[in-house]
Amino acid sequence: MVVQASHACIEATKAYLHPELEHPHLVVIGVNDESRLYKCASKLDKVGIRYKTFLESDRNDEATAIATEPIFGEARQHFKNYTLLSTGCGEVVSSSHQLQGEARSILNPKGEI
Repeated sequence: MVVQASHACIEATKAYLHPELEHPHLVVIGVNDESRLYKCASKLDKVGIRYKTFLESDRNDEATAIATEPIFGEARQHFKNYTLLSTGCGEVVSSSHQLQGEARSILNPKGEI
């Protein structure tokens, strides 16, 4: 699903990253299935965080990833209950081990916002 998350990230970057902003940190978060992904999207809608959804054409247009607009400051709190995606070897897949400074989230939720 990392490829799908990357596609979503590209779309969100094209839509939301202003050319004058610094390159944000990248944080990958995992979820178990499409219904949880939509639950996450619904919560993002409620708190006003914009995102792009990637639909996998090879999987009957299943939503497989979303990527948010760049997230700054207090808005980062909405992601505190998520688990960062790991390699399965205990390594976290992230350019930032904590949500410090700017954070850009690729969401495949495993928790709650």
